[in-house]
Amino acid sequence: YRPPSGVSAVDIYCTHAGCAVTPNGPELVCECHFSYFDAATGARKSGPASTGLPTFATSEIEGEIYILSS
Repeated sequence: YRPPSGVSAVDIYCTHAGCAVTPNGPELVCECHFSYFDAATGARKSGPASTGLPTFATSEIEGEIYILSS
């Protein structure tokens, strides 16, 4: 997801049951049990998931987006 403030990267697996989340505008939705997350930050918005999605540090170099390893 590319919020107006820059680039963000979050894990694509729901923290509730491990199902993949899908983009829905500024949100990510787990279709298995309907948890909702903020696409820019990974924060939990609602649903059975009790925590947000893990985030990854990113860098943009000459229009290319990279996820940085820890």
